[in-house]
Amino acid sequence: MKILGDNNGCPTNYTLFGDGMCYQFLSEPVLRDLGKQKCELDGADLPKITDVLQNAIVTRISSDASAATWLGLTCSSNNNCIWDDGTKMSYNNFDSGFADTSFGSCVFINVGSAKKGKWSSTDCNADFKKVICQKSLPCPDSYIKGSDGRCYLSPNFKAKFNESENICKDTTSDSHLVSISCNEENDAVRIISQDAKFTNIFIGLHSTSNGYVWSDGTPYNYAKYNNFEDRQPNIRAGSCVAMNTKTGKWRSVSCNQQTSFVCLKKSTITPSTTTSTTPTTTSSPKTTTTQPYGTFNGSGTISSPGYPGFYPNNLTATYILQATPGKIVWITFNYFNTEKIYDTVTLYDGAYEDESKIITVLSGNQPTPQSFQSNGTFMTVKFKTDQSFAEDGGFTADFVSFDNSMSTKNCQNDWIHDSSLNYCYKYFSNAAPWNDSSAICSNYLGAKILTIHSSSQEFFIENLIFNAQSGRRNSSVWIGLRYLFLQLDDWGWSDGSYFGYKKWVSSAASSTANGECGAIQAFKNNNPNGWKAVQCNVALPYICYRYAETF
Repeated sequence: MKILGDNNGCPTNYTLFGDGMCYQFLSEPVLRDLGKQKCELDGADLPKITDVLQNAIVTRISSDASAATWLGLTCSSNNNCIWDDGTKMSYNNFDSGFADTSFGSCVFINVGSAKKGKWSSTDCNADFKKVICQKSLPCPDSYIKGSDGRCYLSPNFKAKFNESENICKDTTSDSHLVSISCNEENDAVRIISQDAKFTNIFIGLHSTSNGYVWSDGTPYNYAKYNNFEDRQPNIRAGSCVAMNTKTGKWRSVSCNQQTSFVCLKKSTITPSTTTSTTPTTTSSPKTTTTQPYGTFNGSGTISSPGYPGFYPNNLTATYILQATPGKIVWITFNYFNTEKIYDTVTLYDGAYEDESKIITVLSGNQPTPQSFQSNGTFMTVKFKTDQSFAEDGGFTADFVSFDNSMSTKNCQNDWIHDSSLNYCYKYFSNAAPWNDSSAICSNYLGAKILTIHSSSQEFFIENLIFNAQSGRRNSSVWIGLRYLFLQLDDWGWSDGSYFGYKKWVSSAASSTANGECGAIQAFKNNNPNGWKAVQCNVALPYICYRYAETF
C-alpha cells in the first residue's frame, strides 16, 4: 500500500505522490516553453502521464490550484504525440479521443467540471498555463537511474533465482528482481543489462500454482503486456523467466541455474500526517488540512486519520483504491461514525472525483457492515470534515479485488436496478404523507426514502417516474429531502448524507413557505423537472432505495 508522505526523499519544495514521483506546483501562468525551462532548471520535467493513476494525481494537483496546467506532451499531428523525453504517447486521455492540432501542438490538462482530467490541444506560443514539475526520486547508493526513471542495480555475479531475489532484498528496502509492465521499462532493463555485459538475466516473473507472478507483488497481466519469445512461456523448461539482453525477449528457464540478474528499487512511500495534498507552491499555502493523497493496491484496510480516536478538523483525505487488473474494487465499512451532515465520505467510481460517478455519500452513524463496489478497476474515497466533532469516530473499511464475473447484482420482485450505482429503486403509487412514506421505506430491509447525489442519478429517476406514471396525470414524488431547521437551518437529506448536488425547479421552489418536505417532479412535456418544497402532510407517491444484492 502506498500513500503520500511529506517529502519522503523528494527534494525541497517537492512532494511525493502515490506513483513514486515527486511533484512541485508553480503558480505563475507562463508559455509552455518557459514552463519547461523552469522545470529543467530544477532537474525536473513537465508531467509525463503513463496511466490512469498518474492522470488522477496531476488532475488533483491542478484542481486543488483551480488551474489548467501544461503537460510534457507535444503533437505534430492528431495521431502523433511525443513526450518531452522522446517516448511515444501510450496512455491517451484527450477529451475528443485524439489531439486536435488545429488549436496548436501543445497539450494541457483541464480542471473544469465538464472536462476535468481530460487533455486538450492549444497554441504553445499564445496560451498561458500554470506549471507542475515532475521528477523521480533519487536512487540509493550503488543504484543507477534507468531510461524509464526507475532505480536499478546490476550485481556483477550470477546466482539462482531465489538467491538473486534475496540479494536484491538485502541491498536496500523494497528492492526485488525487476518487474516489467511496458516496453519502456523492458528497454531500460535491457540497456542496463547490456551495459553490465550480461547476456541473460533473471527477471522477477515466475510461475506458481496461481499462475505467473512478479516477485515484488506487482500484478501480472499477460494480455496487457508480455515480451515472451515465440512458443513461450514453456513451463517444461522451468518455472522462472529470463531476458535475452540482445533482443529483450523473455523465455522460461530453470530457477536453479546460475544467471545474472538486475534489481529494481521500488518507490517506497511511508505513511505521514502531512497537512497538504498539493505539492509545495510559490503561492500562499492553503489553511485546509489535507490528509495524504495516495493509492492502495489489491486489498487491505483504510481508516480515517486518528482512528479509532478523534479525526482532524477541516480535513480532506482522499484514497484511491486500485484492484488487480481485470477485477473491481469491493469495499466494506466495518465501523462508521462521523458528524451527521457535516462530515462526509464520498465514494466515486473511478480514479478521481467526478460528480457524475458518485456511488454514494455517507455521513452520521451508519449501520455496519456496509459494502459497495466499483464498476471498473478504480474507486476513489474522499473524507471531508468541518470544524468540530465531540466524539471518537471516523471509519475503517476493508477492500479487496473482486472478480465481478463471479457475481451478479440483482433487485428482487418489482424493484428497478440502477447498475451505475448498484441501487434498487421501488416506486410506490399509493400516496402517503412524507413521514409515512419514509417509515414505509425503512420497513423494507436496508431501504430508505430516496436521496439523489448526481445529475446522472437524477436522469435515471426522472425516467423511472416517466415510466411509472405513463398514461396518468404526472404527480410529484416524495424524496428524502427535508428542511432541517435544528441541524442546519437549511435543506438537507434526511439520512444525513452530503447535500451537494441540487436541482430545484426554481429559486422560489425551495421556499419553506411552500412546505418543509421535498418532492421531485418529472414531466414529459415542457414543464420543468426538478425539486420543490411541499407541505409534509400532503399525500404523494414516493420512491425507496436500497443496495443491490449479490448472487
